[in-house]
Amino acid sequence: MADSKRQQIITALDARLKTIKTVNGYETNLGDNVFELRPAPLQDSELPGVVYYDTNETHDIAVQTHIHTISINMDVITSGATTIATVRKMLADIIKAVGVDVTFGNLAEDSRILSDDIKIEHESKLIGGALIKMEIEYTTNTFNPYA
Repeated sequence: MADSKRQQIITALDARLKTIKTVNGYETNLGDNVFELRPAPLQDSELPGVVYYDTNETHDIAVQTHIHTISINMDVITSGATTIATVRKMLADIIKAVGVDVTFGNLAEDSRILSDDIKIEHESKLIGGALIKMEIEYTTNTFNPYA
């Protein structure tokens, strides 16, 4: 059976995030370590990295159409002496990547970065990250998540 449109969009987001590499004109190689929600924290060898997950979806009904809005969180994490500058570069890279095609190949109507929240910790080493919140809006036929 085919994937739902929601799954197709999440798969497209994963592929897009994996293009974030300096050879593609980005400032970081965040695309080397892209993960859908996972139970274990990122290891040092997986930094810088991003973990993304869809949190909820709202539904509106129009004539013969459902309008869906997926909320997505992305956690970016890095460590090292230039942590805060790297976090800012990762945020910029994600914004640039989403902007390449906000419809994800015409799967969606629009995508929006809503906010980001940077956090830095000084314990045994300097670790920094940010939570990025975004929305992706798409439509399907009424009561048909596949079309």
